[in-house]
Amino acid sequence: MKTRSYSSAIVAFAVASMLYATSAFAIVSTVPLPTAVNGRGSGTEVGGAGSCNNGTNGCTGSSGSCNCYEFSGTGTASGGIGAVNFSTDFVLILTTQDGLLCDPAYGTLLLTQKLNSHNVLALDYQGLDCFNTSFTGYVFNGAYSVNTVASTGKFLNALGNGTLTAGIGASGTLTIGDINGTLGLAPTF
Repeated sequence: MKTRSYSSAIVAFAVASMLYATSAFAIVSTVPLPTAVNGRGSGTEVGGAGSCNNGTNGCTGSSGSCNCYEFSGTGTASGGIGAVNFSTDFVLILTTQDGLLCDPAYGTLLLTQKLNSHNVLALDYQGLDCFNTSFTGYVFNGAYSVNTVASTGKFLNALGNGTLTAGIGASGTLTIGDINGTLGLAPTF
């Protein structure tokens, strides 16, 4: 009698192990691998300097230590993103200017798919914004990481990071020269 219950326990353990292993492999197989992302775009300043000094982005502007600039435009990106409308509040920290005429800057770049406006990829960025005499404007060089909370639709809980360069012209134009990095979408079950 003891032998039979011992063998039943072994069979039950073996079946449970197989089910667990099968389900673990099924979950792993649905996790997409990170893909390369490259993007470009162009846009214009929406308001004047300080138009987005509202405190929600960390810049109130009342102390004169920062200024926020709103930009919007269009672009394209690879990695399953496609044609997008973009917007950003570009926050420039004014109190740390060095001899190179550079200031730290940060913000969140929202890439909204034109085909499905529910799919929004949010990229938090930070870097240096430097005056460039040959460009007659400023050049921003920085790094970004995907904001998993602010991204929506198919980009909800996406992961990724990379670099971002942009040119800001004296006439209020923004040219996103390069977005280079990776994007990993959340697993689908």
